[in-house]
Amino acid sequence: MILAAILFGASLDLTQARPTNVHSDKIEASSKANTGNASASKNARPADWAARDEHALALAKAMQPEDLVIGSAMQTLTQGLGKSLSQNPEIQKIEKQHPGFTVRYSAAALPELERLFRSRMPILWQRLGEALAMEMTVAELDQATHFYSGPVGQKFLRLTADNMDSQPLMDAGVKEGITGQKDPVAVREEMAKGARGSLFGALAAMSQAEREAYSEFLVSPAGAALTRAGPATSDVVVHWMDEDDPDASNAMAAVAKRVLQELDSARVNPGKAQ
Repeated sequence: MILAAILFGASLDLTQARPTNVHSDKIEASSKANTGNASASKNARPADWAARDEHALALAKAMQPEDLVIGSAMQTLTQGLGKSLSQNPEIQKIEKQHPGFTVRYSAAALPELERLFRSRMPILWQRLGEALAMEMTVAELDQATHFYSGPVGQKFLRLTADNMDSQPLMDAGVKEGITGQKDPVAVREEMAKGARGSLFGALAAMSQAEREAYSEFLVSPAGAALTRAGPATSDVVVHWMDEDDPDASNAMAAVAKRVLQELDSARVNPGKAQ
């Protein structure tokens, strides 16, 4: 739930030699395949799809509450964006040419990133809801929503977010934002490792009674159906994080350009430096 290649944007040539995306043909083919799969899935939807879709949206919002998702993302960005940028070789070149870029860009990017993440939350909920609706009945969706809206479910979600190590995802996002080269396999692997660690950390921080309540939910029909939906929901999150967003790219490119212009202006007119 943290970062894709929206940190700089395709319209900003930071390195003056941005590599061509060597995976573009594969990505296009994958996109066409996904479109075909989506059409096939639409035709295979259950008869009560409208009801499932509505109830699944409620579950998606319960499992991915906006304040938790955005709060976790912004906390991780605040703590680690500067580190990710400063350790990237291409950013180091920019920093050498424009001293102060990393610190200024990190500060200027955060408000825009928060706005962008919030604007994309409805997309995440809709896609998650569709993935859940394919595997879960209305009764199972309602049972899962009841659990994740309750105190144990909410605590589990909060602890999972608190224990998620998202630094590797951020590093990958910075790299992709500069090179334009996607690596969805690496993103998936980092998400899986982070999810395993956050799960164990969350369970360790819960009381025995809370762990028992969580286990009881997992073995219920709703929990079993949610587990079946796991691979599809993971695909949704990876795609949501990794897909191209021209508006986001342009917005972040504008932020980076503004920072560079401010640094150039301050170098030419030291008395006007902010």
